[in-house]
Amino acid sequence: MANYQFRKNARIPVKADVAAKELGRIHEKHGALSPAVVVDEARPVDSLLHPVFEWDDNKAAEMWRRGQAQDLIYSVEIVPDDQSTPEKVYTYIPSVEAYIPTRVVVSDVDLYAEAREEFAKRFNEALFSLRRFEGIAKRSGNMTSAKLLGKAANALTQVQRALAPALSK
Repeated sequence: MANYQFRKNARIPVKADVAAKELGRIHEKHGALSPAVVVDEARPVDSLLHPVFEWDDNKAAEMWRRGQAQDLIYSVEIVPDDQSTPEKVYTYIPSVEAYIPTRVVVSDVDLYAEAREEFAKRFNEALFSLRRFEGIAKRSGNMTSAKLLGKAANALTQVQRALAPALSK
């Protein structure tokens, strides 16, 4: 029997084994999992997944608007006068759980170090996801895709090595 866990830093108020079993049940019942189906199945108060969701419509609406605000902040870019690559105006800094103007981040040693660490974390997550999908392709028997994904992952690993000096403290 498999043991389940949530990804690192996930804040889910039910046990991973409970969630996995219930998601499996929902998948069996509906033939697929979609967010809409999971929410509908979790709606009854006695559902095992009910505690995962915010059911107060006012709070849920506020959470949705905060997500939209996050998308807004993240989406704003500035195009340099020379028309080179657009740059993000704001950079997310985990320690303050907020976005800081990128011009401030690049001029502050501590903020820059934190932004660099966040980039390295996300880069590693991308590489991990690529390797995971390579494994899925292998298990599916699609060796052509697995080979291409493996090449891409190897190339990304080379990029990671090349970036190591820039990402080290």
